[in-house]
Amino acid sequence: MSSLSPSRAPEKPFTPRRPPRPPQAWSYCQSTRELTIYDYAGQMSVYHVDVARSDCGCTYELVNVDARFGECRTVHVGDDRADDSCDCAGFCYREQCKHLTSCVELIRRGILPFVEKGGVR
Repeated sequence: MSSLSPSRAPEKPFTPRRPPRPPQAWSYCQSTRELTIYDYAGQMSVYHVDVARSDCGCTYELVNVDARFGECRTVHVGDDRADDSCDCAGFCYREQCKHLTSCVELIRRGILPFVEKGGVR
């Protein structure tokens, strides 16, 4: 009796993931605490930004106030770049997203406050 081995589909060559594109532009209104992000597809997203304290770094709650009203993104900017995170699908897939990139850049420019455990940095 002969036995047949199951045939296997040929393996696909490895193709690295495309690096994420940073947001094309963003703006932040300090009086209303609204962050507007424009992506490369030309789509605009508007978020209300709330700052929250955390054990290390700072956490921002971005609540969508436009077409996806009420949808919330939690962005954590840590003391170390390896501690940065966001709960959106883009960050889960690429470990970088428009929400995190915008928050980090606004902190770097001194526009968005960075709140540490002891207070504002």
